[in-house]
Amino acid sequence: GDAPEDVAGGLEEAHKLFSLCREESMKVCLLVADAPGHGFHGGHDAHRSHKGVDQRERMIHIVEKLFVEIGAELLFCDCHFNGGRNDNTGMVEEINKVLRPHGTSVDRFGIPGASEKIFLQKIVGQVSYLVQQGSHPVDTDIGTCEPSSP
Repeated sequence: GDAPEDVAGGLEEAHKLFSLCREESMKVCLLVADAPGHGFHGGHDAHRSHKGVDQRERMIHIVEKLFVEIGAELLFCDCHFNGGRNDNTGMVEEINKVLRPHGTSVDRFGIPGASEKIFLQKIVGQVSYLVQQGSHPVDTDIGTCEPSSP
């Protein structure tokens, strides 16, 4: 099958959405994947280049724009957290090389083999924790992604 995921494409779509958000709003990107992004897979099916674009560089570029420039948080729900053919560790390490100098990193959690109920509970728990960490006692409005007023 087609193991690598188009993670960069998904993050580019998130960037478009977050560009509409008020600057002060909390921005959280939830990535759910069972394989690394194009350009990060170690096998023969790595999709390193597509239409002349290096997919690893494309991913690093959008990570910089989304999580460094805009300040979004990345929650990564890894369906293959325990390694194996589709291990995401290398991809996460590369993303963290970009994020750590800016005081942040990927919030990675695994759910291999989880039931639908456990899957949902774990995601809700992770998002709730992040919101609690980012919200302020005086102002709990974390904003919405709607176009700002001019």
